[in-house]
Amino acid sequence: MSVVVDELVKGYKDLLRLLRRELSAEDAADVAQSSFELALRYSREHSVASPAALVFRISRHLRIDASRRKKLVKFESIGDVTQIEHLAVNESTPEVEHAARQRIELLRKKLDDLPARQRETFVLCKIHGKSYEEAARQMGIEPNMVRRDLIAAMKECRAILD
Repeated sequence: MSVVVDELVKGYKDLLRLLRRELSAEDAADVAQSSFELALRYSREHSVASPAALVFRISRHLRIDASRRKKLVKFESIGDVTQIEHLAVNESTPEVEHAARQRIELLRKKLDDLPARQRETFVLCKIHGKSYEEAARQMGIEPNMVRRDLIAAMKECRAILD
């Protein structure tokens, strides 16, 4: 088994170098780590001819899945801004309503600027009300990664609202 692990680690390092050319450093590390974890679990239960190739193949599938999810879950899925304006408007003076609309638009722009996975995590958990586990299953990542991405997204959003 240690030969398989050694090959998986070599494949992980090679994959990470490749992914850093295509993705941000954080996304590359996340994809490489997830690929390694899945390949390690798979290799414990199955005979694998080339563990390094398995890491690359899993990575390819993870990126395809992420691309598909990105097309499906856009921030626009929460609907028109007018549908959520009532959340920010407590008084009905024109000035307060205008200020609320401006804050909502700033928040919307901030969410659009977030990294794709953080945006997807925010939409799934905060807009659609999914738990960490549900969002993790849908996104194909670990719940602790969902939690970390949601915390980062919430910090960015709080900066707009403070």
